[in-house]
Amino acid sequence: MKIIKTALLLCAILLTFISQAQQPATVSGIVKDSATQKMLAFVTVSLYKNKLQAQPVKVTYTNKEGKFSFKADTGSNLIVLTQSGYLEKRLPFTAIAGEVKELNDIMLVAGSKVLTGITVTATKPLIEQTDDKIVYNTEADPAAKSETALDILRKTPFVSVDGNDNIQVNGQGSFKVLLNGRETAMFAQNPSQALKGFPGASIVKIEVITNPSAKYDAEGVGGIINIITKKKVTGYNGTGTIAYNSVIQPRGNINFNMKKGKVGISVNYNAFGQGLFGLDGRESYNYSRTDAIQSTVFSSRVLDVVNTPKSFINFGNAEMSLDIDSMNTISVYGSVSGGRSTIKSVQNITMIVPSVPNSINSSFLTKSKSVFPSKNIGVDFVRKFKENKDKEFSVKIYGEFGTSNNFYESYQDNPGADRYIINNNFANNTQYTIQSDYVLPLQKGRKLETGAKLILRKANSDYESLLKTNPADDYKLDPVNTNNFDYAQQVYSGYGSYNFKIRKWSFRTGLRLEHTEVDGSFTGTGTKVSQSYTNLIPNLQVTRILSKAYTIVLGYSQRIQRPFINSLNPFVDNTDTLNISYGNPALHPQLIHSVSFQNRINKGKIFAGLTLTGSYSDDKVISIARYDNTTGVTTTTRENLGKELLLSLNGNITARFNKAWTLSINSNIAYLSIQNSLKASQQNKGISGSINVNNSYKINPKLTLSTFLAYFRSQVSIQGYSTGQVFYNLSASYKILKERMTIGLVTNRIFEKYGILKSYVKDQNFSTESVFKFPVRVIGVSLTWNFGKLKENVSKKKGVSNDDVL
Repeated sequence: MKIIKTALLLCAILLTFISQAQQPATVSGIVKDSATQKMLAFVTVSLYKNKLQAQPVKVTYTNKEGKFSFKADTGSNLIVLTQSGYLEKRLPFTAIAGEVKELNDIMLVAGSKVLTGITVTATKPLIEQTDDKIVYNTEADPAAKSETALDILRKTPFVSVDGNDNIQVNGQGSFKVLLNGRETAMFAQNPSQALKGFPGASIVKIEVITNPSAKYDAEGVGGIINIITKKKVTGYNGTGTIAYNSVIQPRGNINFNMKKGKVGISVNYNAFGQGLFGLDGRESYNYSRTDAIQSTVFSSRVLDVVNTPKSFINFGNAEMSLDIDSMNTISVYGSVSGGRSTIKSVQNITMIVPSVPNSINSSFLTKSKSVFPSKNIGVDFVRKFKENKDKEFSVKIYGEFGTSNNFYESYQDNPGADRYIINNNFANNTQYTIQSDYVLPLQKGRKLETGAKLILRKANSDYESLLKTNPADDYKLDPVNTNNFDYAQQVYSGYGSYNFKIRKWSFRTGLRLEHTEVDGSFTGTGTKVSQSYTNLIPNLQVTRILSKAYTIVLGYSQRIQRPFINSLNPFVDNTDTLNISYGNPALHPQLIHSVSFQNRINKGKIFAGLTLTGSYSDDKVISIARYDNTTGVTTTTRENLGKELLLSLNGNITARFNKAWTLSINSNIAYLSIQNSLKASQQNKGISGSINVNNSYKINPKLTLSTFLAYFRSQVSIQGYSTGQVFYNLSASYKILKERMTIGLVTNRIFEKYGILKSYVKDQNFSTESVFKFPVRVIGVSLTWNFGKLKENVSKKKGVSNDDVL
């Protein structure tokens, strides 16, 4: 409680820094059409101080009666009014303290040329929509200047960020982050962490594409976030952050950017962990009870587990770009990541056997350690063309090299013979990508895109299992669970996409052809795994702008996701002899068909979106647990046996009440029906979903308060379901030292020390109830220092991301 009182006291101290501003003036007016005298609703009204600057100090909108009103500081001011289809209007005025200033009727004149879906003026409305994307204009949001990219995404339509900084686009966790339309390694591995360090002051706008074209769909991408930055930069900038909270414990970040002449350099490094510097990691607890049906081995088996974690994770990247001339850019980039994670578990096992009067008790001690270093390097070349700025040709080469080594030690104290196990699994992954894309704009708004891509993947798993029953004996190799698995996959792909318009209808059509070759072998047994398949992936989107405020979008697409080494590796995890799991080298890719109907409403201060999506797959990769009545062993593996129908409704509302207060609500409700294609009686269905509410209030330029409240429940599986979770937090940030330094305080689920997640699995031969108890109460503090002068991150034209693997 002392920590809670201290945090609340600090928040109170921050509030005392708020200064009392001079009594402002009240300005109001009515906007009309100059020809019809009709009141104009949803006109963007921007207030500037003295003259037309890069950023307005306030932005509002007219209501249905064409009225607007806001507070203005005393002195010279300028009002700028913009509306799609009308010429921009500028009104200078002088405000006197405490005055109520009513402007006469303001007439807007219809423009001679109207662009469908976009207003082209000197100032931008907060939210725009085009045929295939939603645009959040950060230049029209004064609060965005002091925020990070992740903060801005919380307010962006069709994007949700939960209390753990997990990002979803249109209700899906599969998405890609682009920088100025280019893929970048910076966002490939941990986008939320990278976006935390990306300054909002350098962002012009954020584009959200919820139904990507054929260029992306086959790679399993459910959405795209494209961050557009300012073009003219010079100098350097950076941020440094140190933080501590009661769960993750220490965390640090350094970000440095420099641009001089034609050369740009960007370096970013992050590190965090728990159980470091002699501190203990926060313990978590597991409880599970398995009841067997008509089994001679046991009728019930109960496990009580205490887990103690210790980890250190770090990742960083460096990028350099060279503008050869105004038309050609070459970029070189690389990154390293990795760390180590150790979990010690103490388990108590209680087993009830029908033929034994008393329960059988035993203890089970395990220690698992993972080491996962990786690195990558890439080079991009992008060429523009003078005759058309949108015409582009690019070539990208990318290599990734990763290692994932896992070591397990266990000791089971049984009433009969004890059991000692050592499982070692050494895995290496290598991936090379070559990609070329060409964009050709045509007349009358038409556009042709085409490209080709080659992915070469190679994986190796060298695994062994060692056993003994007497502590004085030497370990002996288990030949059944010792082998070397080599796996190679080649993906050859090409795509074409064509955009065109017919009257008020916009169409985007596309096809992607992919051919995959798979070769795998087991050295010890000589067993081969071979696959060869070709997929033709169509894509279609139709957009109709029914009014200035209402747009509908219909889409159809397919996505393919291929299993990789973690799902294919046949190594048997037999640490617990009665609960074993292994990969399935016979898995083939899953193909998902998806149809969506999206509604967008953009009316003044409020943007609302509602999307209905239906998807179907008859070869979904699902995890199935089977219980053997004769041995008491539960075996879990993955198979292409799922026939899955998913219907989801995704809703989004963003309301900007004034320049200080923004409210966003993101919600998703889904119905899932899944069936085993080989066993029709094995099926399940259920409702899942989430809702989160974000509030951000900027009390003054230095102090910002934010709240977050969310509920999440995961989808059902073919054999069970899980309970839901509630997340909530309160955070405050205060800027000091001429806004160079920011102090942050955060509390997460402050009224709960532990979260409880229950899950249930049921089959005709058994049922299992599991309870996971984990630490959730977070009280944290952070300190961020900003230095240098640079308006934009220099990494603009780089990166390859492959998202087709599970």
